[in-house]
Amino acid sequence: MAKITPIKLCEFKRLVEHGHQLSIVAQQQASGGFSLLAIDSTTDDLKAYSVRYTRDDKPREWRLDRLAAILEESKVRRFEVRHFQ
Repeated sequence: MAKITPIKLCEFKRLVEHGHQLSIVAQQQASGGFSLLAIDSTTDDLKAYSVRYTRDDKPREWRLDRLAAILEESKVRRFEVRHFQ
């Protein structure tokens, strides 16, 4: 199991630009917003990232339509959505 490393949105976009093989998940939180998780399978050891707020170390949240627009802007073609249960 990979440890989840919190990163900023700009770092996430940089990973996408540099061609990392990312499995992207939009995970719904209890508050109703969606946070962004990325699992990097480029190397042998699995790495997982969570996009955080710039000043706080809390997961950043978006509405699903806004998150999809950000991912589309970053040229991400596919992502998984997981709803809170």
